[in-house]
Amino acid sequence: MTKFLSISSNFENTHTVINILGLKLKIKKKNTFELRTEKLLVKLWSMQYDNSFNAFLQQYILINKDFMSPQISLIAISTLIENKSYAQAEFLINKHIKKYGITDIPKFLLVSSFCQSINITSNEIVKSAKIYEHIKNNQEKLLLEKILLNKTVAIVGNSPCEIGQNKGSEIDKNDLVIKFNNFSNSEKYQNDYGTKNDIWMIAGNITKKNYDNHFENLKMVIVADDIEHCVFTDEFRSFLYEIIANTQIPITSLKFEYRKNLRNKYNLIHPSTGFQIINYIHDNRNTIKDISIYGFSFNDSKEGVKKNMFNKYFQERTPFYIIHNYYKESEILSELLQKKRS
Repeated sequence: MTKFLSISSNFENTHTVINILGLKLKIKKKNTFELRTEKLLVKLWSMQYDNSFNAFLQQYILINKDFMSPQISLIAISTLIENKSYAQAEFLINKHIKKYGITDIPKFLLVSSFCQSINITSNEIVKSAKIYEHIKNNQEKLLLEKILLNKTVAIVGNSPCEIGQNKGSEIDKNDLVIKFNNFSNSEKYQNDYGTKNDIWMIAGNITKKNYDNHFENLKMVIVADDIEHCVFTDEFRSFLYEIIANTQIPITSLKFEYRKNLRNKYNLIHPSTGFQIINYIHDNRNTIKDISIYGFSFNDSKEGVKKNMFNKYFQERTPFYIIHNYYKESEILSELLQKKRS
């Protein structure tokens, strides 16, 4: 495996040099170092988790153990739990609590579940543990595959490319309709994007207070973020817990192994939500009656990359997120659709 990261300190121990794919970043320790390196490590943990990241994390902790932040401490604990190093994880959790308290623990679902198993608990830890176990259980039961079995499925993105096409009734004729994030149910878009929403795939910036009308006739919620490698905000956790506690709507997520294989297959660091689910359903096409895709414009994706902005059918000029390689994704998805037609 290619070594994509390395970390070292200079002789005076005043700076740390981080080497990412040959690009060296020299960062002053203490204030600037903590802020920049923490953000970097959280991103790498969520996007590139593998053995090379484990080695990098251990090196980072060894060099910076005296001023390691609460988030990095919990990432280290989460990594130990995932590697089944339970005794060491429990030791570090107790050490973490003595230094930082329990405030940040609920943001890490796997750590919360482990804490509950060793009788370290709070109301928020219990909620996070319940979210983790609910989603993990639905993953293991292959609930998404069972819902999709022998169904006609429409995947409806948020590109404005369907405006004026009057495909709403065509979309609604499908057994299941999948929509994303902050899609609009406004009446003015229903002729083009339909009224149905059976499966809602959401990222961590969604909150229930803004989207109550998205729950009508909903059969499933898919969390776009990886439940083992994500720092969940308090607001998003509260949203997920409300669904579990107050509705019968199941929540699931694509397994980490699938995401990892997808990244490796296409050499994508962080596949977008739409790219993940289109590939997943395409890979399961032999058990699905028919698949249709709407609201994804590959030309729009390429233009969005050039302009650093995207338009959605309900919102103009949405910021471009550099963590996704939209240009490459559009090429891959276009090729997948060509295979489907042939």
